[in-house]
Amino acid sequence: MNSKRMRYEECTPVSTNTNSKTCLPSTSNSRLIEPHLLSGRRIVNISYFMSQIQVMNNHSPFECSFSNMKIMSEVRKGLNSGIRMKCEMCHFQEMVWTEDPDNEKMPVNTAAVSGVMKIGGGFANLEELLSTLDIPPLSSKTYQKEYNTIATAWEKVAEKEMYRAAMEEKQLAVQAGEVGPDGFPMLTVVGPNDHIGTIIHLCLER
Repeated sequence: MNSKRMRYEECTPVSTNTNSKTCLPSTSNSRLIEPHLLSGRRIVNISYFMSQIQVMNNHSPFECSFSNMKIMSEVRKGLNSGIRMKCEMCHFQEMVWTEDPDNEKMPVNTAAVSGVMKIGGGFANLEELLSTLDIPPLSSKTYQKEYNTIATAWEKVAEKEMYRAAMEEKQLAVQAGEVGPDGFPMLTVVGPNDHIGTIIHLCLER
């Protein structure tokens, strides 16, 4: 028999509650399930991940522990991985995620794309970095989705900052009495060879 194959017993529910994940193992109708083998590295929110492990370590009143849990499959959403585990004793099942979905911090996919954008890189650069680290990379579709979201947010922030700076310049121009004949504040600029002139910026007309 293949040594990698694990034996799981069919089980009888403890109660009539169909939503209950806990059940008693039986000695009949056994079946063989091929466990899932993980490879490579993952980016993990270590505090959240360990808290899930602690919960699973006390998942059943039948003295089952985390040592009885076997990896069945993995679901990847970009750099966020969900690992489905199953107890070989009571058949309790749980999905363990590498990142808390309710975390208010920037999601790992967004953080990765934002980081590579800040240093002037793109999809190919991020893919090469993750591959070197032996981390399953983002798909081009996921990268583009995050890129579009980040670019839109950056554009809105840039517009607000430019408008704020223009209003500050406008206030300084008014305080200095640098107002044109039409009542619009003007900016004093210094050009080549110390030539001094004034301009009226579109933002200052508002």
